[in-house]
Amino acid sequence: MAVLTAAVCVLTVFVLINLVVTAGLVRRLREQALSAPAYDAGGPDVGTPAPAVTATTADGRDVEVAAAGRPTLVAFFATSCTACSREAPGFAARTAEFRAQGLTVVTVLERRPGDDDGPLAAALEAVEHLVREDMPGPVLSAFEVAATPAFFLLAADGTVQSKGQYPPPALAAPAVAGRG
Repeated sequence: MAVLTAAVCVLTVFVLINLVVTAGLVRRLREQALSAPAYDAGGPDVGTPAPAVTATTADGRDVEVAAAGRPTLVAFFATSCTACSREAPGFAARTAEFRAQGLTVVTVLERRPGDDDGPLAAALEAVEHLVREDMPGPVLSAFEVAATPAFFLLAADGTVQSKGQYPPPALAAPAVAGRG
Protein backbone atom coordinates (compact mmCIF):
# COMPACT_ATOMS: atom_id res chain seq x y z
CA MET A 1 0.00 0.00 0.00
CA ALA A 2 2.90 2.35 0.76
CA VAL A 3 4.29 1.82 -2.76
CA LEU A 4 0.92 2.69 -4.31
CA THR A 5 0.64 5.85 -2.19
CA ALA A 6 4.17 6.91 -3.20
CA ALA A 7 3.40 6.28 -6.88
CA VAL A 8 0.24 8.40 -6.68
CA CYS A 9 2.18 11.21 -4.97
CA VAL A 10 4.93 11.14 -7.63
CA LEU A 11 2.34 11.10 -10.41
CA THR A 12 0.52 14.04 -8.80
CA VAL A 13 3.77 16.04 -8.71
CA PHE A 14 4.39 15.30 -12.41
CA VAL A 15 0.85 16.35 -13.34
CA LEU A 16 1.19 19.62 -11.40
CA ILE A 17 4.55 20.37 -13.07
CA ASN A 18 2.96 19.63 -16.46
CA LEU A 19 0.09 22.05 -15.72
CA VAL A 20 2.49 24.83 -14.73
CA VAL A 21 4.65 24.34 -17.82
CA THR A 22 1.58 24.21 -20.10
CA ALA A 23 0.11 27.37 -18.55
CA GLY A 24 3.43 29.18 -19.06
CA LEU A 25 3.64 28.02 -22.66
CA VAL A 26 0.08 29.17 -23.40
CA ARG A 27 0.81 32.58 -21.83
CA ARG A 28 3.99 32.95 -23.90
CA LEU A 29 2.18 32.00 -27.15
CA ARG A 30 -0.56 34.54 -26.45
CA GLU A 31 2.01 37.28 -25.83
CA GLN A 32 3.78 36.45 -29.08
CA ALA A 33 0.51 36.42 -31.03
CA LEU A 34 -0.37 39.87 -29.71
CA SER A 35 3.06 41.30 -30.48
CA ALA A 36 3.40 39.68 -33.93
CA PRO A 37 3.46 42.25 -36.72
CA ALA A 38 0.40 42.30 -38.94
CA TYR A 39 0.76 41.21 -42.56
CA ASP A 40 1.59 44.25 -44.62
CA ALA A 41 1.57 43.85 -48.35
CA GLY A 42 2.80 47.39 -48.74
CA GLY A 43 1.05 49.70 -51.13
CA PRO A 44 -1.12 52.72 -50.46
CA ASP A 45 -2.69 53.06 -47.03
CA VAL A 46 -6.41 52.63 -46.44
CA GLY A 47 -8.18 55.93 -47.14
CA THR A 48 -5.56 57.20 -49.59
CA PRO A 49 -5.96 57.36 -53.36
CA ALA A 50 -4.82 54.33 -55.34
CA PRO A 51 -2.29 55.00 -58.09
CA ALA A 52 -3.73 55.57 -61.54
CA VAL A 53 -2.17 53.07 -63.90
CA THR A 54 -3.25 51.44 -67.15
CA ALA A 55 -2.37 47.83 -67.82
CA THR A 56 -2.77 45.48 -70.75
CA THR A 57 -4.61 42.24 -70.09
CA ALA A 58 -3.43 38.85 -71.29
CA ASP A 59 -5.93 39.07 -74.17
CA GLY A 60 -4.62 42.49 -75.32
CA ARG A 61 -7.24 44.83 -73.82
CA ASP A 62 -6.25 47.95 -71.89
CA VAL A 63 -7.75 48.27 -68.42
CA GLU A 64 -7.48 51.30 -66.18
CA VAL A 65 -6.78 50.17 -62.63
CA ALA A 66 -8.50 52.35 -60.02
CA ALA A 67 -10.71 54.04 -62.60
CA ALA A 68 -12.99 56.61 -61.05
CA GLY A 69 -16.65 55.74 -60.93
CA ARG A 70 -16.34 52.00 -60.29
CA PRO A 71 -15.33 49.97 -57.26
CA THR A 72 -12.43 47.68 -58.06
CA LEU A 73 -10.72 44.72 -56.47
CA VAL A 74 -7.04 44.55 -57.45
CA ALA A 75 -5.35 41.23 -56.70
CA PHE A 76 -1.63 40.52 -56.93
CA PHE A 77 -0.20 37.02 -57.38
CA ALA A 78 3.37 35.99 -58.25
CA THR A 79 4.88 32.89 -59.78
CA SER A 80 7.55 32.90 -57.05
CA CYS A 81 4.92 32.81 -54.28
CA THR A 82 3.88 29.41 -52.90
CA ALA A 83 0.88 30.87 -51.05
CA CYS A 84 -0.33 32.33 -54.36
CA SER A 85 -0.61 28.85 -55.85
CA ARG A 86 -2.82 27.80 -52.93
CA GLU A 87 -5.00 30.94 -52.94
CA ALA A 88 -5.47 31.45 -56.69
CA PRO A 89 -8.09 28.74 -57.39
CA GLY A 90 -10.35 29.88 -54.53
CA PHE A 91 -9.99 33.50 -55.55
CA ALA A 92 -10.81 32.70 -59.18
CA ALA A 93 -13.91 30.82 -58.04
CA ARG A 94 -15.09 33.90 -56.12
CA THR A 95 -14.64 36.40 -58.98
CA ALA A 96 -18.19 35.84 -60.22
CA GLU A 97 -19.42 36.70 -56.72
CA PHE A 98 -17.32 39.87 -56.71
CA ARG A 99 -18.64 40.90 -60.13
CA ALA A 100 -22.21 40.28 -58.95
CA GLN A 101 -21.49 42.75 -56.16
CA GLY A 102 -20.57 45.38 -58.74
CA LEU A 103 -16.80 45.11 -58.50
CA THR A 104 -14.39 45.21 -61.39
CA VAL A 105 -11.74 42.59 -60.70
CA VAL A 106 -8.21 43.22 -61.95
CA THR A 107 -5.72 40.43 -61.27
CA VAL A 108 -2.01 41.01 -61.74
CA LEU A 109 0.20 37.96 -62.23
CA GLU A 110 3.84 38.86 -61.70
CA ARG A 111 6.47 36.52 -63.05
CA ARG A 112 10.21 36.39 -62.67
CA PRO A 113 12.30 35.86 -65.78
CA GLY A 114 12.37 32.17 -66.60
CA ASP A 115 9.37 31.28 -64.40
CA ASP A 116 6.57 29.26 -65.94
CA ASP A 117 3.32 31.09 -65.23
CA GLY A 118 1.21 28.41 -66.91
CA PRO A 119 -0.17 26.63 -63.81
CA LEU A 120 -0.93 29.87 -61.96
CA ALA A 121 -2.36 31.54 -65.07
CA ALA A 122 -4.57 28.49 -65.65
CA ALA A 123 -5.87 28.74 -62.06
CA LEU A 124 -6.68 32.42 -62.65
CA GLU A 125 -8.30 31.85 -66.04
CA ALA A 126 -11.79 32.75 -64.76
CA VAL A 127 -10.86 36.26 -63.63
CA GLU A 128 -12.24 39.23 -65.50
CA HIS A 129 -9.02 41.12 -66.26
CA LEU A 130 -5.80 39.09 -66.02
CA VAL A 131 -2.66 41.18 -66.40
CA ARG A 132 0.64 39.32 -66.83
CA GLU A 133 3.72 41.35 -65.96
CA ASP A 134 7.40 40.56 -65.80
CA MET A 135 8.91 41.73 -62.50
CA PRO A 136 9.03 44.58 -61.76
CA GLY A 137 5.87 45.37 -63.68
CA PRO A 138 4.22 48.79 -63.94
CA VAL A 139 1.15 47.89 -61.86
CA LEU A 140 3.16 46.18 -59.11
CA SER A 141 5.56 49.13 -59.06
CA ALA A 142 2.76 51.71 -59.02
CA PHE A 143 1.04 49.98 -56.11
CA GLU A 144 4.40 49.39 -54.34
CA VAL A 145 3.36 45.85 -53.40
CA ALA A 146 5.87 44.31 -51.00
CA ALA A 147 4.41 40.80 -50.65
CA THR A 148 2.00 38.52 -52.46
CA PRO A 149 -0.75 37.53 -52.46
CA ALA A 150 -2.09 41.03 -51.88
CA PHE A 151 -5.60 42.38 -52.34
CA PHE A 152 -6.70 46.01 -52.56
CA LEU A 153 -10.38 46.94 -52.49
CA LEU A 154 -10.83 50.34 -54.10
CA ALA A 155 -13.91 52.49 -53.64
CA ALA A 156 -15.66 54.09 -56.60
CA ASP A 157 -13.76 57.33 -55.92
CA GLY A 158 -10.42 55.51 -56.32
CA THR A 159 -9.41 55.43 -52.64
CA VAL A 160 -8.20 52.28 -50.94
CA GLN A 161 -11.07 50.90 -48.89
CA SER A 162 -9.22 47.85 -47.53
CA LYS A 163 -6.11 45.83 -48.19
CA GLY A 164 -4.63 42.59 -46.99
CA GLN A 165 -3.38 39.09 -47.58
CA TYR A 166 -6.83 37.68 -48.33
CA PRO A 167 -9.68 38.89 -50.55
CA PRO A 168 -12.36 40.80 -48.68
CA PRO A 169 -15.32 38.83 -47.36
CA ALA A 170 -18.70 39.22 -49.04
CA LEU A 171 -19.41 42.90 -49.32
CA ALA A 172 -22.45 44.53 -47.82
CA ALA A 173 -25.31 45.06 -50.21
CA PRO A 174 -25.64 48.65 -51.38
CA ALA A 175 -28.20 50.71 -49.51
CA VAL A 176 -31.51 51.10 -51.27
CA ALA A 177 -33.01 54.57 -51.25
CA GLY A 178 -36.17 54.71 -49.18
CA ARG A 179 -39.49 55.23 -50.81
CA GLY A 180 -41.48 58.00 -49.43
